[in-house]
Amino acid sequence: MLTAKKIEQLVKSNSPLPKYADCYEKFYYHALSIGVELFRQKKISRDKLRDYCREYRNIYNEVLLWNRVIDNHRKIETKISQCELGDCEYCKTIAKYLDGREYIE
Repeated sequence: MLTAKKIEQLVKSNSPLPKYADCYEKFYYHALSIGVELFRQKKISRDKLRDYCREYRNIYNEVLLWNRVIDNHRKIETKISQCELGDCEYCKTIAKYLDGREYIE
């Protein structure tokens, strides 16, 4: 994924997004492009543009964070399912504790 800073540089230089850009990158790129266009048309001030860009940057960074969290969750789920499919009873018990099906007292 492209970083927020890289997308901002593309917008500033009026360069297109790479063909491999995903929907989140396209969203952020177009949101910034709209803000810059509004500024060029003198419909918003420089301060409003700064706030507008900061708000969309926060949204984009939050989406990136959640994507990482979801990816990590999938990796953990894979490991837990591997533990449950194995022959080791100890591993199966640990897997149940990790996913919350049993509680340690």
